Amino acid sequence: MRNSRRSDHRQQSLALRILREPDTVARTESDRVAARLDLVQAWRHLSPDDQQVLTLTVFEDLTGSQAAKVLGITRATFSVRLMRARRRLRRHLDQAGPIPTPSTAPNAAAGRVAETGASA
Repeated sequence: MRNSRRSDHRQQSLALRILREPDTVARTESDRVAARLDLVQAWRHLSPDDQQVLTLTVFEDLTGSQAAKVLGITRATFSVRLMRARRRLRRHLDQAGPIPTPSTAPNAAAGRVAETGASA
């Protein structure tokens, strides 16, 4: 009898914790989507040469020496191009700005005003 009550209590506690978590999971997923969209936008701003250098190292998983050989350039030249491409990508990502959270989103303040019945 006691075991049954303890088990029921644990199940109820677990259910309450699960009900509290979806907001965090949904926000995390939306943050990932927003970050991916920012990355796509930043990628489009890069030159074809920058995209090529990054593609060889990130997507093709080539070492610096292998990528340099593919491009027909020295390892040192490739390293400089990669460094500059990463810097430009980072700059474009920084220009995208922070990802808005539900509390800082433009409609969040308007929603709170509507909920309280206050007028602007």
